[in-house]
Amino acid sequence: MPPERLGGERVVRESLTSSLAAIRIVLGRTLVTGMPAVSVSALMPIVAARLLHAADAQTTVLCGGVWMGAVIGALNYIRLRDRLEGRSFSIRA
Repeated sequence: MPPERLGGERVVRESLTSSLAAIRIVLGRTLVTGMPAVSVSALMPIVAARLLHAADAQTTVLCGGVWMGAVIGALNYIRLRDRLEGRSFSIRA
């Protein structure tokens, strides 16, 4: 491959830097929302067994219900976003 010119190197560096910033934002948001979700999933059987005195089958249904809700929410996300697009939400005191 032919060597890059000095101007081309700058363009590549700036595009990589801007994409890295976007990737860092996505990874940060994933960390903030993913950690609580994983901890809920990990602690669900303990809560079901100790606090609710649930049997194994009931614990399975409880965990499956949480994941089924996540799948249904993901499938309806685009439809809900399109329906709510353009609306402004404000908290009134």
